[in-house]
Amino acid sequence: MEIASEDVIRLMQQFLREHKLFDTLHTLQQESQVTLQAVDSVDALARDIALGKWDQVLTQTQHLHLSTSFMIDLYEQIVLELTEADEGSVALELLRQAPPLLALQERDITRYGHLERITRLPSFDARFAYSGIPKEKRREELAKKVHKYVTSVPPSRLLTLLGQALKYQELTGVLPDELDLFQNAPKRLQVDRTEESISKGSGKIKFGKASTPQTAQFSVDGRMLVSGTKDGFVEAWDFDKCVLRKDLEYQARIWDVKSAECLSTLRPPHASPGVEMDVLGAVQLPHKPTQLVLVTRSKAMYLVSWQGEFTTTTYTDPYTDLEPKGDFVAAVTSPQGKFLYALTDKGFVLCFKTDSGVLDHAMQVCSGTVHGIAHHPHRNVLATYGSDGYVRIWKA
Repeated sequence: MEIASEDVIRLMQQFLREHKLFDTLHTLQQESQVTLQAVDSVDALARDIALGKWDQVLTQTQHLHLSTSFMIDLYEQIVLELTEADEGSVALELLRQAPPLLALQERDITRYGHLERITRLPSFDARFAYSGIPKEKRREELAKKVHKYVTSVPPSRLLTLLGQALKYQELTGVLPDELDLFQNAPKRLQVDRTEESISKGSGKIKFGKASTPQTAQFSVDGRMLVSGTKDGFVEAWDFDKCVLRKDLEYQARIWDVKSAECLSTLRPPHASPGVEMDVLGAVQLPHKPTQLVLVTRSKAMYLVSWQGEFTTTTYTDPYTDLEPKGDFVAAVTSPQGKFLYALTDKGFVLCFKTDSGVLDHAMQVCSGTVHGIAHHPHRNVLATYGSDGYVRIWKA
């Protein structure tokens, strides 16, 4: 299907007219050379003309680009009827300022002069003014003519078409139930513009002893937290309320990774020759995509490039000599990479400033064996999970 650009412009013009943005409407018409020759109902406009409801007629036609000859006939009738209703001063003002009547002055000075004389006469002579044709007959002729120049278009076409397109995408699963049209994101999406270090508990989700959480990750759109438990269940949660999402239809699928080729080997600098160390994670930095934070079961994490070159930046537990927080077992960065959150086997989270490696703060998040940590994709929210049967939510 091809849509003419002129039709799109007319949709915009109708929107501008309905929202009384007349200056913008006129500018768009002048620059595009596309005019709007449509009203909500031509029959209603013709009926208003036949009944002499000139205020409504002028409201509907003032922003239309109709035939000059038709507009002259229309305004001539309005001037005559205003004069008949003892509104001679208003009729004279219209005669001197209305563009169709100014065009009449240039085209037919005799006809224009006839109108001017009628507005100045002390009394109104209907036969002389209407040239022997009853005003009702003249109205009917105008009402018939308007059908030649104006078409009917339902109101709010732009919003209607947008609504239909969005509804179709919603029904086909492309869009969520609620959408912020301007941001093209879920309507209730909350984005933390400034990254802040997370240090406070916000809530927790309780699991049974046989269903302790083994993993938890935030969805890409940030609307839910998905957990995987020991007994094989995958569940989605509203992490702000710490309740199960019951409005979703989903299923878990198992994928088999058949093969992969090793391109390079990254060995921690503190690893002894010939000794394999547990590498529990490799966290890519969002603001430095060529660098990784290497997580091993030790008291230090290292920043390394894809080529295996280690930088001078390290992330270590400064409490080792006084009150050690344990060995690192997992790590995650904030969305923009400002903070690195490292989880230890003693249930602590250490928050480092990524660029400097300086510890910002530490907090205990679990009393038992910890399994992992996840950061929200665009909010200052963390989730931790462990063998004590809880998924805990943390906020700034």
